[in-house]
Amino acid sequence: MLRGTEDIVCGQVRKFIGVDPLRGTIRRRLHPPLLMPIRFSTEHRHTYCVVRVEGEPTLAEFLDFIERLGVEASKWQERRALVDLRAVRTLTTAQEHRAVGHAVACHLAALERLASVVPADRLTRNSEEVANASGANLRVFTGEGEALTWLRGPSGGQTS
Repeated sequence: MLRGTEDIVCGQVRKFIGVDPLRGTIRRRLHPPLLMPIRFSTEHRHTYCVVRVEGEPTLAEFLDFIERLGVEASKWQERRALVDLRAVRTLTTAQEHRAVGHAVACHLAALERLASVVPADRLTRNSEEVANASGANLRVFTGEGEALTWLRGPSGGQTS
């Protein structure tokens, strides 16, 4: 699907060397070339998408993943998404969470609502604050049920 193509996102050219569509693994031309340690699946439901993510990415790898997810999300009919990050075993610092919030604002702000589900011990709301300050509508939850309740709620700007 992406073999040998280049994307221009937020003013940067990224060269993709391949995608494993069955596992959702993205490979980029890096020095040296390597396989991103992120696996994800996307399930399209009636009014929203669910993206389940797992792995041990570095911050740079995860920011690249958010960028790519933004490109994919722009093709979705659904304008709301739940991203389940409970199986991501890295990205634990407040500084990393702020960087993730910035990337969400840059690449996923076109979504009407974005719910993120994280382990309770990683809930800082740093990514939420940064993303929302830049125009995104991100809420971070520790349970999928409460995230889905918010995600399915009525339209109309940011809600708490």
